[in-house]
Amino acid sequence: MKIQIEGSELVDSLPYIDAPITEGEQAIINEMIREEMTKFVPPDYLSQLPLPHSFNFNVRSHYKSFD
Repeated sequence: MKIQIEGSELVDSLPYIDAPITEGEQAIINEMIREEMTKFVPPDYLSQLPLPHSFNFNVRSHYKSFD
């Protein structure tokens, strides 16, 4: 069974088999990554969640309940 996640790319690199990357190849890879990062807008994963409630970090008021 082949499962393809929407928006994902096929990874065909096997680092334990592939030849080491040369400095020139690494420079090309880094440039491609920089270029992609200028185009990519990450999704807002928290947009559907409500804002967190404020929390009172003053715990001294809670000590009374332990007496």
